[in-house]
Parts: sequence; structure tokens; C-alpha cells
Amino acid sequence: MSKSRGKRSTILAVIVIILILAGMIFVLERGLTRKGPPQRLAENDLAIKGCLFELGIKKDQATIKGHTIQVNAKEKFTRDQLFFAFTPLEKYGKVDIKDIRHIRIVLSGETWEIEFTYPKRELAAVIPPKLFPTRAPTGRMAIIVDDMGLEMQPAEQLASLDADLTFSILPMRPYSQEVARYLHAKGHEVLLHLPMEGNHDKDPGEGAIYMDMTPDHIRTILYMDMRAVPYISGVNNHMGSKVTPNRDIMMIIENELKKKGLFFIDSLTTNTSVGTDVALEIGLPSGERDIFLDNEQNEAYIMDQLTHLKSIARRHASAIGICHPYPTTIAVLMREIPKFADEGIRLERVSTFIKNGRE
Repeated sequence: MSKSRGKRSTILAVIVIILILAGMIFVLERGLTRKGPPQRLAENDLAIKGCLFELGIKKDQATIKGHTIQVNAKEKFTRDQLFFAFTPLEKYGKVDIKDIRHIRIVLSGETWEIEFTYPKRELAAVIPPKLFPTRAPTGRMAIIVDDMGLEMQPAEQLASLDADLTFSILPMRPYSQEVARYLHAKGHEVLLHLPMEGNHDKDPGEGAIYMDMTPDHIRTILYMDMRAVPYISGVNNHMGSKVTPNRDIMMIIENELKKKGLFFIDSLTTNTSVGTDVALEIGLPSGERDIFLDNEQNEAYIMDQLTHLKSIARRHASAIGICHPYPTTIAVLMREIPKFADEGIRLERVSTFIKNGRE
């Protein structure tokens, strides 16, 4: 009896020890899994380092202090280079490229700051600038500024840029003729921003073409609008989501534009538009918008759209963007357009695409 009791006691003691060890392992494992932030920190750190590696940044060029990574770059990166290097992270969080010196990244609830410092080019003070040639353009781009003619100030601000912007002017607005003459005198291309009936009962304003107009009425309104904006070389539509899909009305309008030696740019306010199809059929020079830059009025959105437009220009040799004279848009254009040449982008008036083709 005593031996059997001893065996049972030993077995019981072993079972107790096993249970205690199992409990300790369980608690330890739970403790490790709860340490989420350090694990995320390591994963996020690795993901960001991968993007920096794509830029050619070596280990000794990056210093990590908490959630800040300071990068000592050996060459100056463009905004586009940073955009394409860090784009993969957008699948897992948010990437905000403030400028070429500062990127903010949010991953797994953690905010990272990437700070770039660039070398000072002291040789530039000694060697004439012409020995540092601007990189050959790798993409052509046209930007049309719509809705001009409501006031003078946007025209004066944008005309101060050394850039071949195209301006589309609404007819019969307070400053339509004054803006057209001013911009023409400054050497800019001027278009008629032709108002047309759109969806959702929005008012396209004076000089609009509506679905219920007769052919003669359409021609009368069109010629009245063309006379209201001097120096025009072409036309693009203002609104028009109801009119531009209508083949009969577009045939009337575009035949009249052809008679006047003008071209047509389809703003593509609807993907059912037949504007360029009709133009091709009747032999009217035409083109169509690739990107609206400022459907949202915030700088980050406009910068993203501008980057997208430049990407299209590089891939397809040309791209057409449309924007509006909003204060935020003007501020972005004033700051970013002077950088285009160094980024391999040539800004041209939209007619060069129409006359020479967009290939």
C-alpha cells in the first residue's frame, strides 16, 4: 500500500509540475503577443528601409531616432522619384510627401517622419550655370485653366509665371474680354469655355447651349459666345454632361468650329461624350482632357493629381490637364511649374498637341 501511494504521489507531483510549466509558457506567450508595438515598429522600419533602398540610399546614409529617419542623400531627388519609391506603402497606410525634404508616413497607427538633407552644390558658384544643363524633357504637358473671366487677379497671377499655360474664358462674364486681351498680349493661348447644359440641374451660366434648342438657336448662341471672347484658337466645354453625349448637337457645334478654323478640346465631364468621335468623323482638330487637377480643393489632392498628370506625360509623351483659378490651385501651380524643366517636363500650349499630334 505504501509503495502504491508513493507512486501515485510521484505521478501527481509530475502532473502538477507539467501544469505549472504549461501555465508559465502560456503566460509568457501571451505576454509576447501583447508586445505589438515593438513588432510593428520593426516591420514598419523594414518596409520604409526597403523604399529608401529603391532610391539608392545605403545603410550609413540613414539615421533612425525613434519614429524619425534622417537621410543624408548624395543627390537631390525629385518629388516624382519619392512618389514612386514610397507608393508601395500606400497599400498599408498613408504616404504624405510634404516636399522633397520631408515625407510623413502612417503605418499600423504609427507616424514616421522621413527627413532628407541634400548636398550643397558649391561648384555652382564657381562654374557657370550653363555647364549644368537642364535634363532633356521626357514628357510634354498642357494645362488648361478653365472658368477665366470672372475677375482679373487670377489672370495677372498666372501670367506672371514664365510658363505656356492655356486659358479658357467663359463668355459674357464681367471680365471676359478684358482677360482675353490681357492674356493674348502676354503671349498666352486663349480658348472659349463654351457653356453647355449639364446634369443635376446645375446652371452653366449665360451663353449656354441647351438640349431643347433648335439647330438655328444653337448656331446663334455659339457665334454670340465666340464674339464675346476675342483671340480664341479653340473651344472646350464648360459642364455639358447632357449635351456632349448628343451626336446631333455636337455635329452642329463642331461643324461650325471647323468653318472658323478652330479646334475642340473635350473636357470629358462624362465618359459618354461623343465630342472627339464627331471631330474625327468631320476632320476637326481635337483632343481630350486626361486629368482634372482640382476636383477637390486641398493641396495634397492637387499635388497627387499633378504627379499623375506628369506620369501620363512620361508614359505617353503628352498629357492634358484641366484646372480652375482657385487660390489653392494657383498657389500650387506658382510653386510647382518652375520645377518642371528639372523634372523632365515641358509645358506647352494645348494647340501644339492638336496641330502636331499627341504621339
